[in-house]
Formats: sequence, structure tokens, C-alpha cells
Amino acid sequence: MLRLAHSVTLSPGPAYPLHVTANCYRAEGNARGDASAVTLILLHSAGFHKEMFEPTIAELFSLAGRGGAHHRSPAQIAIREAWAVECPTHGYSAVLNEDILRSPEWDEKFCAEEYAKAAYAILTLPKSAGGAELDPVAHNFVGIGHSMGSVSMIYLAARIPIKSLFLIEPTLCAGRRAQLDQLQEKLFRRSYERKDTWYTREIAEAYLKSQAPNWSSEVLALFVKHALRPHQAAQHKVPYNGVTLACSRNQEAVLYRAVDDAAEYILDSLSTTIPIHLIFGEIANIMPLFIQEAIAQVPTRQFASITRVEGATHLVPQEKPELLAQMVYNLLMNDARSDSRRRAML
Repeated sequence: MLRLAHSVTLSPGPAYPLHVTANCYRAEGNARGDASAVTLILLHSAGFHKEMFEPTIAELFSLAGRGGAHHRSPAQIAIREAWAVECPTHGYSAVLNEDILRSPEWDEKFCAEEYAKAAYAILTLPKSAGGAELDPVAHNFVGIGHSMGSVSMIYLAARIPIKSLFLIEPTLCAGRRAQLDQLQEKLFRRSYERKDTWYTREIAEAYLKSQAPNWSSEVLALFVKHALRPHQAAQHKVPYNGVTLACSRNQEAVLYRAVDDAAEYILDSLSTTIPIHLIFGEIANIMPLFIQEAIAQVPTRQFASITRVEGATHLVPQEKPELLAQMVYNLLMNDARSDSRRRAML
């Protein structure tokens, strides 16, 4: 059974100027004493929140725990814990940072690399400073990122040792930026024009279900709980007591503007040292198929695997969380077998 072990909140300071929050999840009878156990790090997509991955994490823990720790076969993967870090402009973190983000210093600044800096700060700073103080020697890190979070994960992997990397529908351009202008414009418009206010969470849930019928029911419930916040007008003399998106429309749009090539070069370098798995939805409804193929076929990089999740669109973790977990777990087992074969040849 998945349980939230604890949450960590890093306050603004010299290491990082914004509030950063992260959740640590563990399973009952987790493998903290197993030196081979992996620690998952998960970074979410634009417009979502750190709890988005809970159904996927739960299924991963279930797969790892079958048979129990004392009966685990050599082919099984042990999971020590999972850390989901929230982008500081999203979810509960956005509420904490609301006043800071109004300052001109942060106008148009936030980007995928900034999310990686926030994740690095909260994961590595000592507990006395409000961080998680994760020791890279004691943890075998596995990175999992979705969409914008995949790009952030590439930046994070350049800062901490990652054993395996999973990029789910990464928003890369593979040198085709000019051909993505139309998509970028579409994402801008969608961000600014999306409905963002409802009178109650129940009304919001009904609306979101009508707009995203393929999301899993658990993911939808988590979104209503964690991606919505009390409306700012609740503080007025004549209050409006509805709810609104925690990540403002402008903050989401900023992330779609911030496209750069640095992550592409980092990915090329990482692919020569660690297994990197590229995962797409079967239905290419956001990133065009020709861009997905270009990402996979860049001659300066190599992927350990390239797979598609049946029946899923760009929103793989939202629509097929259990299927995604099964895919990730099987690929982790493949990585472990490959690593064992390499060690045997030394």
C-alpha cells in the first residue's frame, strides 16, 4: 500500500529564492535496507501538480512488492522510496509563492531549467536547511519526467547521478523549433483561454470530467484536490468563495514560451552514460508525430528503448497511470539485467 511518508517544504533562501515542496512516498515494508533499491524522482507536466503521479507510484510499489521483500527474485526491482517535486509555480507551491511571483524579478522568468534548480535544491540541501538531504551514494536515483517535467529532468540529471531516465512525451524540438511555431501558438492560446474558475470543487470536477473524459478517476480527483485553490477574491469585503487554478494561466503559458536547445545537448551527453527510455502515447495529439520521430532519431544520441502506451495521448500519466507503471517497471528490470551482464563481463 502506498503511503505518504512525509512532505518537505523549502523556504526561500540563499540556495533557492522560492518556496519548493516535495512529497516522499514509501510502501509498507519498503526496501530502505536494500543497497540495490532505487529511489524514484518524479517531475510533473505544466499545469499539474506533484500528486499527479500517485496512481503511477502506487502501481510501481505494488509491482515491486509482489512476493514480499524476503521472496523477491533477482529479476525484481526494489524501490526504496519515491520523491515527487512540485514546480514552484504550480499546486500548493504556487500558493506559497504567490506574493514573490508578482515581483518584476520573476516576470516571464520561469522555465524547465528553473524547475530543475528547485528540485535540486530541495532534494540535496541538508534537513537543517529544510531540504530532503538525499545522499547520492545511498540512493540509486531513477528519474521520471512528463512533458515539460521531462525537460526539467534532463537538466536535473546533469546535476545529480541518475541510474536510469524515463522521458514521457518530452517537449523537445530536436532542431525543428521553426516547425513548432504553430503548436506553440496553440498552447499559448489554450493556456490563456482555458476556464480557470468555478463556484465549487464539485462543479469544477464535473466540468473537468467533461473536458478530459479519458483521465483516470483517481487522477481527476487528485487534480480537483491539489491543482485548485480558494479564489483570491475570497479575501474581499464582499467575497467570492469559489475555486480557481493554483497554476495561473499566465504561469502555465510562460513555460510554453521558454524553449531552448541546452537540454538537447545535455540529453545527447547523458545518453552515452546511462539508459534513457523514451515513452510516447499512442495518439500524437500534442507533439506532432514527425517531431516525436525526430527526437528519437537524432544521430548524436541513443535511447535504451522507445515505446508507445496503447490508447494514450500526450497525457500518459493522467490517462494510463497503471499501464505506464508496468512499462517503467519492466524497463527497469531490463536495465538491471543489462547491468548484471556488464558486471559479469568485467
